[in-house]
Amino acid sequence: MKDDNLIFRKKIRAAEIFRQYPAIWHDDYKKRLFDISCPAGCKHSGEIQISRWSALPLPESFSIDAASTEFIFREDTFQYEVDSDENSIEWYLNFADGDLFLAYGSELMAQDEHQVAEHPILGSVREMLFSLSETDRRYDPCTRDYTRMDHRPPTPITIMGAERRIIIDTSANAEQGRPDGLYGYLFGSTPWEIVEKAVTRIDKPTKSNIIAMEASSWGTGSYTLEQITDVFQTAYTGFSAAKAESQASAGAGIKTIIHTGNWGTGAYGGNKVLMAYLQFLSAAAAKIDALVFHSPADDSCRKAYQLFEESISSGQSEINIAKLLQELVDKRFQWGESDGN
Repeated sequence: MKDDNLIFRKKIRAAEIFRQYPAIWHDDYKKRLFDISCPAGCKHSGEIQISRWSALPLPESFSIDAASTEFIFREDTFQYEVDSDENSIEWYLNFADGDLFLAYGSELMAQDEHQVAEHPILGSVREMLFSLSETDRRYDPCTRDYTRMDHRPPTPITIMGAERRIIIDTSANAEQGRPDGLYGYLFGSTPWEIVEKAVTRIDKPTKSNIIAMEASSWGTGSYTLEQITDVFQTAYTGFSAAKAESQASAGAGIKTIIHTGNWGTGAYGGNKVLMAYLQFLSAAAAKIDALVFHSPADDSCRKAYQLFEESISSGQSEINIAKLLQELVDKRFQWGESDGN
């Protein structure tokens, strides 16, 4: 990936961004979570590295022989493990809004807000970018280019070194008073004493690397070529940006591992099989070393992977991207409905 597509890259000490650009919490529960994760006098270590990338042009093809991406399937949610070894850097998707971390301080607790609550420095990242963008539009805290009126191409944002300071268990647990879990709007409507039981403070914070990118949203009927192309271009750009940042940080020999899941299929109503398939395709085209797909109690990713394997086992040495995307249009994948969160 060429730096021609790099809109900006900025490093800042975590303690400095936390002090100069404090996160703003509009919801009482979120303020209480912040007090648990960042009590008075706590220290923030290391540096935060932030980058924003313009959309990459679509590759014409990719070589099957060169497509060495390992695909790993896990029936859990993100665990934010420390890098598996010194030769790899792990990344976790943020299922972003076009306006980066837009609702982080609100009563919502979807995937985006959950991630910021556990990594509160991400709130400071938004506030810093918002402040800098007042004089330099490159720093717009946006995962799409809102300066374009005809089409809003993706501009994924990567963030390295965000401390994870608490764990919030949003899963269903009737014994602890949350039979339906705490996801989405359930978070704000559940008594605080029950929410508090689901929170664990991390005494020695770990560090996570985040890829924030917005999926296509709220379509109806069959997917169009424009919609499918947008999803692929977004994921291909975001994954390529993570690889570029890994290499910029640790050298060309470093492995890039990306953790993802059912991106764009909740509030945005995306088709689970198609969205997973396009992520597999994007990871292979971007030559990501491993893609870890987290999908508890859902076999749509398996169906997508079976379809992906069929696509690349045709005996051809090169996969033509434009032809493959048109074949997906011809399969008439259908949009789903928003889950309301």
